[in-house]
Amino acid sequence: MKYSFREAANVLGVCPATVRNWRKSGLLTSLEKNVVETLCEKIADGTCPRLRKRANRRCDSRTFDPKEYGTFDDAGRDYQSRIPVGEKACLGAYYTPPAIVDMLLEQLALCPNQTLLDPCCGSGIFLVRAAQKFHLPPENLFGFDRDPVAVRLARKNLREAFPDRVFEPAVFHADFLAWEGRQTWDAIATNPPWGAERFASSENWHNPIPTKETFALFLVRGMQTLRDGGRFAFLLPESLCVAARHAALRDFLETDAHVTHLAHHGRIFTHVMSPVVSLAGEKRSTTTQHSVDWIPHSTETKEQLERLYALPHQTLAGHAEWALGIVTGDNTRFVKNHPDAGEPVLRGRDIQPFAISPPERFLRWEPEKFQQTASEEKYRAAEKLVYRFITDRPIFALDTQKRLTLNSANVLIPHLPGMSSRVVLAYLNSRTMQWIYRQKFPGRKVLRSQLEQLPFPHISAKIHEKIEKITGEILSGKNLCDTLNDTIDSTFRIHHSTLFQ
Repeated sequence: MKYSFREAANVLGVCPATVRNWRKSGLLTSLEKNVVETLCEKIADGTCPRLRKRANRRCDSRTFDPKEYGTFDDAGRDYQSRIPVGEKACLGAYYTPPAIVDMLLEQLALCPNQTLLDPCCGSGIFLVRAAQKFHLPPENLFGFDRDPVAVRLARKNLREAFPDRVFEPAVFHADFLAWEGRQTWDAIATNPPWGAERFASSENWHNPIPTKETFALFLVRGMQTLRDGGRFAFLLPESLCVAARHAALRDFLETDAHVTHLAHHGRIFTHVMSPVVSLAGEKRSTTTQHSVDWIPHSTETKEQLERLYALPHQTLAGHAEWALGIVTGDNTRFVKNHPDAGEPVLRGRDIQPFAISPPERFLRWEPEKFQQTASEEKYRAAEKLVYRFITDRPIFALDTQKRLTLNSANVLIPHLPGMSSRVVLAYLNSRTMQWIYRQKFPGRKVLRSQLEQLPFPHISAKIHEKIEKITGEILSGKNLCDTLNDTIDSTFRIHHSTLFQ
């Protein structure tokens, strides 16, 4: 018998992405039942301690503070606060703050005779708030959820919202993605599960998006069950707007929907790093492509970006080597704070603009024991750029000591025609390039796909020599960053750099 990635993840107690990483790195030689279960036994008995920590992620016993849930639904609030963080992470399900619910419902503007669906309703906050806000009768409210306790709470809350009515709430203990009904609705409002993966479990609907991420599946299936002109309001991860893997989903929305609202809210869920966006609009009866400003900008900002990209330039796409930092699988075992443990290894926090702080961590180069590494030649390059992975802007430094990096610090070896590594370093740390990056890629991770889109203007040999000289002096300890920024601003034809402060 052979497991799927999802089935193996359930057996091992990790997410499918971790199983894929273990499979690629050879830690899991196959998905055969006996191989997976043998590894599970080794993790459990401590034979593989470096994997045990990852396997325990789903067992995180922390819970949420009930105060975060506001005053709605005391029983539901208490139930939500008792679910461990690890279980929520595996399901991709998090409670929606009432203020966000109300903001999303504002986008629907429903009439009392219209129907509303929440396909993953939890304890029913969207349905109850919508009933109160739009005076919807109970027979116009519909919900689905896979959690039987949440379904009971949603039914209870709906009955309490209509104390003068006797009715059976249309809240179903069922998987909406496997639902085989043909009913359509006037509106959908929901916070679908996200951060997890699964296969759509029904053959009765077509998924045009090559994805298994739960939020995308609920978004597509929900849109399909809307009537033409029906309205939708979703709370979604910000990765929808910026990640390359969601390009097909963005195309789907630009073709099959008219997006009227997109707002970035930052982090709103405790213990969840991902920023959040709210998305609303209406289903289109015609498939006419229209563009969506996935990263909202002012008119002035749009014009500035267009002008900067209109300059003759080149990018790192196809002109660089890249390497991810080392994933040991067990830093407690391999990474130490004394030199006797091995050679220096760089972390993200060690990297400052143009400078590297003295490393405080050490490890031995034993790639066969690590979960993931790049080829050693990338780390040992005579001259390479290293950069922080978790940050809201590019932060790069030059490494000429052939040092290793952990996974919070990645490697770039640029090969831009006519531009040295030190000049590339100068541009990436410049205020203009950082302004461009922040406008195009809000978030807390610096990704290769994003860096490959940044524009490097064509410059003369004279300007190149000047930038390289100033950069060399900065690397030697001189404070010439303002001079460097002014010089780089001029290559972008910017004369008032305070525009980007």
